[in-house]
Amino acid sequence: STPKPSSAASDVYKRQMIYQRLDKVFEHEPTVVTLSFGMNDVGYMDFRKPGADTIARNRVEKACRDYAFIEEVYKKYPEVRKILIGSSPYDETSRFNKVAFPGKNTPILEIVDFLNARARENQWGFVDFNRPMVAINQWEQAEDSMYTLCGKDRIHPSTDGHLVMAYLFLSLIHISEPTRPLYIS
Repeated sequence: STPKPSSAASDVYKRQMIYQRLDKVFEHEPTVVTLSFGMNDVGYMDFRKPGADTIARNRVEKACRDYAFIEEVYKKYPEVRKILIGSSPYDETSRFNKVAFPGKNTPILEIVDFLNARARENQWGFVDFNRPMVAINQWEQAEDSMYTLCGKDRIHPSTDGHLVMAYLFLSLIHISEPTRPLYIS
């Protein structure tokens, strides 16, 4: 069997990968950078296993620890505006099919709250896609239990979901006048 790297070695490798990726971003001299994580970080199939809560808790803690590497790099660029984004939700409430990963949105919300706290502490921008999208889903599902902004896989936002995300993001960055009229009905 292939030996597994030690936790310390794994952390060094992860740090190197994060630095390499962020170096490629910052070499383009951006004025704004955004960051979102959570959906993939909390896993998928583990939500079908016994002890899913513990597994999810460990994944959230690991994701938040790994985030520290990113924040370390971000702080080297005080002139660049940073915006942290709370992930879109995993839709657990629509009735269009069986919920494949029950409980998945709860640890995603923990990461959303973590990112919000980090943004506040660093005086960076923050936008939460999760809670507004859940609220809209639940509002619409009162009339149509099959409704979702999260697409048929409950993960990837639909066109309507992307429109909501765009609205939330553009509201945060204070776009005063759209380049074209926008009508929502």
